[in-house]
Amino acid sequence: ELRANAMATIPSQRSVHDDATSSQYDLSIEDYSHLHGMMCRPSVAKRALRSFNGGILFLSHDYDRTTKSLGSRDFTGVTMFMYYLLVFFSFTGLSTLLNQTAFLVAQEEEEIISEKNESEKVNGVLYVAQHNKELQLHECTLEYIKEKTNSKSLILKRQFEYHFRLVNLSVMMLHFYSPDNGLLHLVEVFQFENSILGPLVRKLLQAWDW
Repeated sequence: ELRANAMATIPSQRSVHDDATSSQYDLSIEDYSHLHGMMCRPSVAKRALRSFNGGILFLSHDYDRTTKSLGSRDFTGVTMFMYYLLVFFSFTGLSTLLNQTAFLVAQEEEEIISEKNESEKVNGVLYVAQHNKELQLHECTLEYIKEKTNSKSLILKRQFEYHFRLVNLSVMMLHFYSPDNGLLHLVEVFQFENSILGPLVRKLLQAWDW
């Protein structure tokens, strides 16, 4: 399922569940989908990046779940320069431009994390991607976010999944909102099966202080 088909499933109207942060920057789910699909107009990208005022976590699918490791993958104040640098050097933008990116999931959510039933958790895993079961988000990651931002609760607001076929990259993006302090958080879990580009992108993330 390529971009044209998947994008057609995204509702054109703004969801009634939009958080205050995305509303402040006048962002719709389509705007975020273009941002995550690495083919986004600068004016939209600038607003979308600013909306993640709680920070962004970039995590490999086999990420170390210690607090120290999570802190090293936690970025705030992501710049337009860094975003487009990733678009260029990861070849994800080219993948989308050539219609080789599958926009698999783009949906609004409204799930309070604390109300997630314990029986739904397996070995501490809270979320598993629908199209790539290797992409998983663990409970400790959200505990890290809550402690870092002094947030009492988190609400899952949006979920996205992509497969950038040109570079064999699978990504799950989750938006979490803290209603008590108005912070919006982005967590990305990715699996790079390209043996050349994978290490390159990791080096790029390590080299830049966003």
